[in-house]
Amino acid sequence: MTSIQSNLEIAINLYKNGEEKEASIVFKKVLDENKNEPIALEYFAVKEIKKRNFSYAIKLLSRAIKQPQCRPSALFQMGHALRDNGEIMKAEKVYSKYFSIIQSHDAAITYSDILIRLLKYDKASDILTFAITKKPKDIKTLSMLAQTCENQGYNKRSSSIRANLIKIKESNKEDNYIKSAAFIDLGFFNEGFKNADKYLNSLYGNDLLDSINQYRK
Repeated sequence: MTSIQSNLEIAINLYKNGEEKEASIVFKKVLDENKNEPIALEYFAVKEIKKRNFSYAIKLLSRAIKQPQCRPSALFQMGHALRDNGEIMKAEKVYSKYFSIIQSHDAAITYSDILIRLLKYDKASDILTFAITKKPKDIKTLSMLAQTCENQGYNKRSSSIRANLIKIKESNKEDNYIKSAAFIDLGFFNEGFKNADKYLNSLYGNDLLDSINQYRK
């Protein structure tokens, strides 16, 4: 094992154990030995993304993804940096490449989100349909596909997807809100408000619930 490989292993373990300051020191040593080591570059790029220094993160990731041993996750981070830097068209190309490699549900959701922003609904529909083969009962995915179909003008299919969506038991707050919105989109206002009540009280208190109840009247 070379010193670079040894230091990489040490740095990764430090990071996994929550010792980020120590990990940064060792990752810096790695870059001192090889300025284009992709894992170290990706590590520092993620730190820059968190600080919203997207331009610098893009520079680091541009070096990383040129290396043959670069991990696909660097493409994922590059997509994020480009997207949040306002370079949506470039982000789409990077997310597309990442999706072609990973072919996972999460990669499909990330890619389709960019496609929807670019109004590329036909392609987004294809990618979301693939995502559903991975997670057929994922409420967020079904909701995104329903909205995409609606944007395409396929209102009947959109309503059918939402009708199936509201039958699925939600597992978290986001699913709850999406499901509540689906009820309302289908015209089931009381069911939508009732479903939302599960979390509204704990999040916003009785004032908001009173306002909603007043609206119901």
